[in-house]
Amino acid sequence: MSIVEPFIQQHVGPNYRIEKVIDGANNQCFKILSDTGNYFLKCFCEHTQNSHKKLVNEFQFTQLLHKQGIKDVATPIAYCEQNLVALYSLLPGQPIRRSSPTLVEDAFDFINRINTATYDLAIPKASDATEEVADFLKIVFNRLQRFSQIDTIEDVEVKTLLAQIEQRAKQISEQTLQWTLALECQHLSPSDFGFHNALIDADGKLAFFDFEYAGLDSYWKLVCDFFSQPKVPVDTNTFSSVSKLNVSPSFDNHKAEFLACFELTQLKWCLIMLNAFDPQIAQRRAFARHEYCFDSKSSNNQLSKTTMQLNKCKQYMQAIPEKLNVLDDILSAQHWKI
Repeated sequence: MSIVEPFIQQHVGPNYRIEKVIDGANNQCFKILSDTGNYFLKCFCEHTQNSHKKLVNEFQFTQLLHKQGIKDVATPIAYCEQNLVALYSLLPGQPIRRSSPTLVEDAFDFINRINTATYDLAIPKASDATEEVADFLKIVFNRLQRFSQIDTIEDVEVKTLLAQIEQRAKQISEQTLQWTLALECQHLSPSDFGFHNALIDADGKLAFFDFEYAGLDSYWKLVCDFFSQPKVPVDTNTFSSVSKLNVSPSFDNHKAEFLACFELTQLKWCLIMLNAFDPQIAQRRAFARHEYCFDSKSSNNQLSKTTMQLNKCKQYMQAIPEKLNVLDDILSAQHWKI
């Protein structure tokens, strides 16, 4: 019997069927179908730093939202710190493959609702929370520093891309901007917020998940990440939907600073795509792909996705200037109101 099966039986009952969810990149995810209902099981990699912190943070954040009547998240059932697993209700719906203006408005409606609820607990800062403009620079340079310490990267194209990202980040850092501008780091944020972490049901209703890095953050970082994540791209032309937010992030009042933060976020996502060349993160990816929790004999030898990630990163970088032009036009338009 697997180490997680007693945990499942305790909360689900003895009669259940397990189905692997293949979309998980860092963790093992499973559907649990049973006589008592359908559930979602998330198993964190024991070899990864901060797995315990992410497990607890995600469960408590989901619990926080659920207690305030936020219906478009899963119901938290239980978690086990020793075995690094958490159990939730199974959300209805299918993965979102393509963004749309309506879905963008629905996503920001979700952000409004979680930020108008009343919470009586102390909420920690989100991962890499941005309290001032300069924090966007720190995030990129910290990731570049981690890559500089990896001595196993031999691919010339990867090294070239890393050098280009570093050069551009340094150029941005030399711009005369209000780097110490405070960003109101007090808004509730899922952190890794985007349609890659959402489902849509038959009625077109959204549900959100994956709150490992959630907490208090600035709307600047939330919005930049939302329009930067590459798995389900959001058209920059729909940026005007940000005006639906209840609290004004004042992007237009500090346009130069926001454009710099947006470009730095795009560079950050380039580095995230190159994580396939980081041995530690590759170990986490391997864990997510095999059946370790339920079959100790499963092979860990998966086909490398490094070439695909390299090509995606190059294409993504080429598109950054056009996105910045579109965003600049929107923020400069006279009708732009927040």
